[in-house]
Amino acid sequence: ANRLWLAVGASYRLSDRFTIDFSYVHMFKKTEEINRTTPFPLLATTVTTIGTTDTSSNVLGIGVSTAF
Repeated sequence: ANRLWLAVGASYRLSDRFTIDFSYVHMFKKTEEINRTTPFPLLATTVTTIGTTDTSSNVLGIGVSTAF
């Protein structure tokens, strides 16, 4: 599967003890064709699936860290 991930992140120091972290990731996936035939011998039939896929995802992260 061909995928492209782009990510960015940043940290912000709230105080000497606390830091907040932000991140964002976007995943691009190439559109792909589906052309699949699946036999079901016990049912004496065959199922054919034809189509395309189009997928992407977004991930947002927020974290807090502390030092002591």
